[in-house]
Amino acid sequence: MCGKRLKPILNEVLDNLLANGHLHGSPQAIENLRHISASSIDRLLKHERKKLEIKGRKGTKPGTLLKQQIAIRTWAEWDENCSGFMEIDLVAHEGGNSQGDFAQTLNMVDVWSGWTELVAIKNKA
Repeated sequence: MCGKRLKPILNEVLDNLLANGHLHGSPQAIENLRHISASSIDRLLKHERKKLEIKGRKGTKPGTLLKQQIAIRTWAEWDENCSGFMEIDLVAHEGGNSQGDFAQTLNMVDVWSGWTELVAIKNKA
């Protein structure tokens, strides 16, 4: 939650925490919290947000240099103005943890029409 959204409800949250005995602190510290600015809240929570940040990872690895040098031949030249030319991608749904069993989706999209086909696959099997 950002400081701009937390600031308007902070007094109510502080009252609730104090009334239920979940917050202990000096009266001066609690008063300082009641008057804190949204930007100060953001600065103080910056490191906590960083801990919760999802780190992007790719499940696929780039090909070798040799693989990139080999020309791909098809029965026809690539033409995005007619149906039949596809872009394919494999997407992992591992929730940030690539260990264990998880589903993957094989996506195939026709470039011209936008027609999409999806197939669920278990562990690249």
